[in-house]
Amino acid sequence: MLNFKSAFFLITLFVFLFGCNSKTKEQDTQKVENQEVTTPPSPLTLIPETRINDNETIFTIDESNRAGWWKPITSNDDTLFVAFNSLGAESSHCEDNSTHHITVAYKSEQQSWQYLSAQTSKYLWNKCDNNGHKQPTIAVDGNDVIHLWADMHNDKDGCCYFNNSDSHDKLALQNDFKGRGRFTYPIADTSPNGDIYLVLRNLPNINPGDDSVNYEGAGELYLWEHKLKKWSKVGTFAENTQRLQGFNAPVYPDDVYVDSQGIVHILWQWSLKTTDAKRYYGSYITYHESDRSFYAADGSLLSTPISLASRHTIPNLVYEDSIPYSGTFIQTAKLIVDDNYCSPCIAYRTITETQHQVRFTRWVEGQWSEPEIAFSTSDSITSATLDISVDQLTLAIYYAVKDEGAFVARRELNGLNWTSELLQASSAQDIRLSVTNYADQIVLYLSNLVNADQRSELTIQPIE
Repeated sequence: MLNFKSAFFLITLFVFLFGCNSKTKEQDTQKVENQEVTTPPSPLTLIPETRINDNETIFTIDESNRAGWWKPITSNDDTLFVAFNSLGAESSHCEDNSTHHITVAYKSEQQSWQYLSAQTSKYLWNKCDNNGHKQPTIAVDGNDVIHLWADMHNDKDGCCYFNNSDSHDKLALQNDFKGRGRFTYPIADTSPNGDIYLVLRNLPNINPGDDSVNYEGAGELYLWEHKLKKWSKVGTFAENTQRLQGFNAPVYPDDVYVDSQGIVHILWQWSLKTTDAKRYYGSYITYHESDRSFYAADGSLLSTPISLASRHTIPNLVYEDSIPYSGTFIQTAKLIVDDNYCSPCIAYRTITETQHQVRFTRWVEGQWSEPEIAFSTSDSITSATLDISVDQLTLAIYYAVKDEGAFVARRELNGLNWTSELLQASSAQDIRLSVTNYADQIVLYLSNLVNADQRSELTIQPIE
């Protein structure tokens, strides 16, 4: 018997193969209340099942569309872009027989949703599922070119990076990172000048499947110069290895943010000895393009790559107080910068055997502020997902609780108390989210993974 994923994929593929030249009006049209909006696909584009209600859009997605580090939503002056793993066929070559495609959906306020599917030179891109590693990050440069990183998990050829620079309607696999390393956890942000900065982890000496693995996972920063249309490596910002420091501590990138002055803010965590879900020493530095140098939070010049030994000579490198093997670890963090209050502001999750907390700190008066608890629970489990925003009056941290839904915790900039509000109830087994600012509103990207109807859905909605 076909499961939902297989059946939906076969129906979509049938329409794609046999309906391209003879679509009925119903096949070629999204129903938006009583308004019909035509969105004809390109020859290599799979159109996901899409429902639109008022300001809310719901896409049917693959259940592998879950990560804590990614940035799957972005915007430019007039267009909103979202990326997600879409349904793929079953395959005996994959664990759990499960695959996915990659879809980018985008729209302006005047347009309906348009779609692109990641592809090779001839075929739709299709890969085995891998929760937490093979999800998409998206950025758009000053030429309106879409850049997509997906299915990056220690591949020896630097795979996988896509863009549509050659043809607007073709999101094609590129070789810019081929031979540069074995990458995971790509996170990108666009500079005010239209360039893109990318952070990721390079684990160069790992051979998946081998018994002996050297976990020398370094954090690296790359720059896309949109006028020159080329990538270059800025540098290795963090690395702690057996060879140099006596033990391995793989880097886990959390976030990158380019502020209004073009300063790049970088956030990451460390695991010890091997790759691990339990991480420590949440770390923060900046990169200044003006002099091509890295700096600590207090403005002191840094020599990179940073190692864990650096925390003794750079006290403000670490913004939180987790200690390895103490029973408390961190997982997932995001930052925001503005010209008034956040320089930066950081939201992060702490976990013990009995408690999950969402915490907040910021750089103020030459030090990290005492951590504030925005949310705490001993009865529930928070999902490995966070985001943060700020406006002229209010801070907001977005988080998710298993079997309950997505929430926002808010406090006034001059206040002390955090207040949580349910954004959307969900019975999903896992919930992942992200936000972006679009059309003067915060827009929520909410990935509900396997709900009560055994469906996985992505909701895109503005937050009032």
